Amino acid sequence: MRDPLKFWNKLAKRYAATPVRDEAAYREKLRRTRKYLSADSHLLEAGCGTGSTALAHAPHVSHVEATDFSPNMIEIAERKRAAAGIVNVAFRTAWWDELSGEYDAVLALNLFHVLPHPDAAVAHLASLVKPGGVLVTSTTCVADNSVIARKLAPVFAMIGVFPPISVFGRDTYLGWLEAAGLEPVESWHPGRMAAWFDIARRPGAA
Repeated sequence: MRDPLKFWNKLAKRYAATPVRDEAAYREKLRRTRKYLSADSHLLEAGCGTGSTALAHAPHVSHVEATDFSPNMIEIAERKRAAAGIVNVAFRTAWWDELSGEYDAVLALNLFHVLPHPDAAVAHLASLVKPGGVLVTSTTCVADNSVIARKLAPVFAMIGVFPPISVFGRDTYLGWLEAAGLEPVESWHPGRMAAWFDIARRPGAA
């Protein structure tokens, strides 16, 4: 299902120009993620948008592969990379189910709830995590939000305000991580309606 592509391509320029809604929470997520990175780390970010997070982590790792299914997002990300003179980040267009390889850390930030098959996406991206590595996610569990939010999500998607949203709860999401063979090591919830930030590790030698 590729329906979200038109939405994200159209949104790319406005998305790139929009300030982070909660700068303090964003910085905290960067800080928490970097505890699990090293100068030798190979990092994958799926759904990288216009590349800000991938570029922010670049000085702390060996290499970053950053992907998004929107060519317009990737075009902007590549311009930002070139302007900053960063050489250890590679941006490319790809859907989550096209990704392969093994990584010390895989990032999927604000991704799963905007995919039509989030359970399959969790399983696939988790399979790319090396033993001892981590999956870092930021996920909105819409089913746990207010009744109004749950009812408005599909309406806003229908009129093009939001992309299509998958509705699932926190317990369901944690079950997907467990089924994928990952062990949660850190969870943080900035606020009632905010996304959950989770770091889950694949058992084994780092």
